[in-house]
Amino acid sequence: MQNPRMTYSSRKKFIFTITPGHTGTTFLADLLKRNLPNSEIHHEILGYDKFGVDTPDVSHMTLFNSQGNVDKVKSFWSQKLEKIIFSPCDVYGETSHLLVKAGLMENISPLFEYGEVYIIDLRRNIEKIILSLRKRYDFLNKGNMWLWHLDPDYPRNLVNTSAFLPLGVEGIRYWYVCEMYARAEYYKQLFINNDNVHFISIDIDDLSNPQVAQSFLAQLGHDVEISAINFPPQRNVSTGNVDKKVLTRIRNMIKVSKFDAMSIVEPVISKYGYQSVWTL
Repeated sequence: MQNPRMTYSSRKKFIFTITPGHTGTTFLADLLKRNLPNSEIHHEILGYDKFGVDTPDVSHMTLFNSQGNVDKVKSFWSQKLEKIIFSPCDVYGETSHLLVKAGLMENISPLFEYGEVYIIDLRRNIEKIILSLRKRYDFLNKGNMWLWHLDPDYPRNLVNTSAFLPLGVEGIRYWYVCEMYARAEYYKQLFINNDNVHFISIDIDDLSNPQVAQSFLAQLGHDVEISAINFPPQRNVSTGNVDKKVLTRIRNMIKVSKFDAMSIVEPVISKYGYQSVWTL
């Protein structure tokens, strides 16, 4: 294999996300494409021949979340990261929410030799995420959970489901958002002393603000005048019409739970140290 260090004169930038999805990953990908020079940016690499090659398939998702970073998962990431390293551009990015849920962070170290990794902790109002999941009928069956999201029955989840399951499907959807926000905080702690990994937290609704977008791009190493930022067109992000009783129930659920990611993460770190629970 050709040595990438002989191919590139400067260190590359690799950009990924930790997010539940339904958080504007398409908008983010478009923003990066339009503003980062010499970049290869993908939203999700999907296609008949892409699952298991460029995108995790069901087995990678289910194995990682049930058994951990097993050999099949490691093999997927080994070949995928090799392709990423040889991207002809200075910046490579994927905003897909699937990657972290299939072991990206546990297998990311090969990229450190060739560049720096930027992890975008992409957030959105929790109520809006739940309503978007509801609009698309997500979490109504195991197949949907295994392919795109997470199963509350996975044995290595961080967030205990006992307070969520009695709330029905809306509770499971809320649990999922909490689990992903907890995983984001967890990985921040695991990589807190690693100079090769940079975390950027941002709410998608704030990125339409030119000053916020300018600051965000600067954190990715690209200084640009506000007047020169190329914004994607706004997309229809409507969560549809929702029965007032359902909306009230969701809002009360969020209010009562008072979810705090660090209260979930700290005991895990205390028990297992700075080693991913998905590698134990």
